[in-house]
Amino acid sequence: MPEQRVERFVAPTDERRPALSRRQILQAGVWAAPVLVLATAAPAAAASQSIPWEFASSSLAWTFGSNGLPNGVSSTAAVRTSPTATGALSGVTLTAVFRKSQIGSTPPDPTSLTGAGWTYVSKSVGTDTVTYTFLYAPSIGKGATSNVLGYQLAVGSSIVSQPIVEVAYTANASKATPVSVSTRAVTPATASGVSFWSFNTGTLGGSSRQNTYLALQMQVGTQYSNLWPVTQMPVTFTTEVILPAAYIVDTDPTGVTQNTDWRYVSRRTEGSNIILTFAFVKSDKTTPRPLQATNANGVAQVADRVTDTGSVNFHVRLSSAASGKPVSVNFVATPIQPFPADGKSISASRTFN
Repeated sequence: MPEQRVERFVAPTDERRPALSRRQILQAGVWAAPVLVLATAAPAAAASQSIPWEFASSSLAWTFGSNGLPNGVSSTAAVRTSPTATGALSGVTLTAVFRKSQIGSTPPDPTSLTGAGWTYVSKSVGTDTVTYTFLYAPSIGKGATSNVLGYQLAVGSSIVSQPIVEVAYTANASKATPVSVSTRAVTPATASGVSFWSFNTGTLGGSSRQNTYLALQMQVGTQYSNLWPVTQMPVTFTTEVILPAAYIVDTDPTGVTQNTDWRYVSRRTEGSNIILTFAFVKSDKTTPRPLQATNANGVAQVADRVTDTGSVNFHVRLSSAASGKPVSVNFVATPIQPFPADGKSISASRTFN
């Protein structure tokens, strides 16, 4: 009987396995394969990129009746795509969020709608806010801008005691990341938004120069706009007292007498000045005095329309170099909150001979 041969496969060991040369690898195309894989993935990634866009404009303004009093607000908004956009946007929705405390507890429907392609969709009233939704039907091509949406809210007698109204816009589209913007309107009846406020001249006039120190006193007063039935105003601000370092001893003030709302904070030197910082922080609100009959919007007006903070008194020591020299002191108050005066600082100065 002939001998049977059984063949079996034996995996080559590293010693038996023939080595591949660099030329053989290149001819087989092994090194080129990963490049082809990466190249085929790129188009899919590009297709998933979000189309860049932004708000082209937004505005908000009070409207006024024949009696000169505010009777509502008007607002506009528009969006645009980037010139580098890879496609067009369509089905853009726009939400406008207002605070009920600023436009009334019974928010009205928008009227006087303008802007071709824009339609009003719905109103959603929440606990503190109201959200209006608008739809833009036309597509917005590469580097193009939508038509400008315009509308009014006839607030009328439901206006509450707020001289500021704000709206927060958010735009959404299926091929883009949501974009947002906010804007505000303030009454033009005041120089700076909420109210006139200033250092009380009489209080600064009560400051005096002694032989070895300055006796200083600070108080801030607020005069409310005649148009607005503001009955309360948050007051939170810092005050810097700027003194000439050449004539003032560089120490903390002494004799600080203050009500519960004023606090001495710090002392620092900047250039040729010594600066003392005080803070006025009132957790509730400063209430003007007294109230009178209601205005045309049915809300009680403030008769006096002036309210004052408490006073803070303190002493700063004079150096010997101040003898016979006039000493000028500057006061600067800056709101921590955007009230009063819609975030604007006030200043005053006094020279002691």
